[in-house]
Amino acid sequence: MHDSVHASTGEKLCVLMYGESPCTQLDWFIEAAHGEKLVNPPAFEVVCTWKRHLRAAQELTRVKQADIFAQFNMTKRAPVPFIIGQTVMLSAKAITSPGDRGTKWKLRDQWYGPLTVIDVKQDDYGHLSTVRLQLPHQWRAHDWFSMDEIKEYNHSQATKWPLRAKPPVPDVVLVEGYEEHVVEQILSHRPATCKKGKPQMEWLVCWHGMGPVEDQWCNHDHINTGGECGPWRDYERARMAENMML
Repeated sequence: MHDSVHASTGEKLCVLMYGESPCTQLDWFIEAAHGEKLVNPPAFEVVCTWKRHLRAAQELTRVKQADIFAQFNMTKRAPVPFIIGQTVMLSAKAITSPGDRGTKWKLRDQWYGPLTVIDVKQDDYGHLSTVRLQLPHQWRAHDWFSMDEIKEYNHSQATKWPLRAKPPVPDVVLVEGYEEHVVEQILSHRPATCKKGKPQMEWLVCWHGMGPVEDQWCNHDHINTGGECGPWRDYERARMAENMML
């Protein structure tokens, strides 16, 4: 018998559809027996006792459900009123950064960020439901996320944890109208396919002054624009030396 009360309406489903609370077959038997002459009083007493036990079990179920809801609300994380311009962390369950593609789940970062909130949306009740984040340009993903996929970013205290202090982002240099960034380190490599379907090699680039969320897979021409890149050359030399030792 489905007699649960809906959380949004506060009413049972049968009350909303039919105008009355649901009844079991046992209830109809007892209601019919009240208007008739008792033929078997012991059987009627058994049915009445059965009904009392059923009502007691339903009441215990309601009390237990209320207890479960209360415990859940105590452990549930309080909603954070995110505002535009605030920095947050994005769960790796919602998206996979280009640097983590092909990496086993237990070796990935569980949260990406910090990312900046650029827009918010509310539901019909006026509660914050989704936020829009400013993602790195190389992610190429939908930038709206629900509230359970983000959390507040806690800024580190430079005096207490000086190693966590991030260097300032260098100024963007324009070369022939395009943004030019400095390669700090080559992290990995992988075989890939270009847009024309031809095989090529790509390297995971860590840009100078940027965090892990900005890591990007680039091909040879992209990395060595304007001449051979020093970190790429060192990485390839080490990789070739390792292959020769195998």
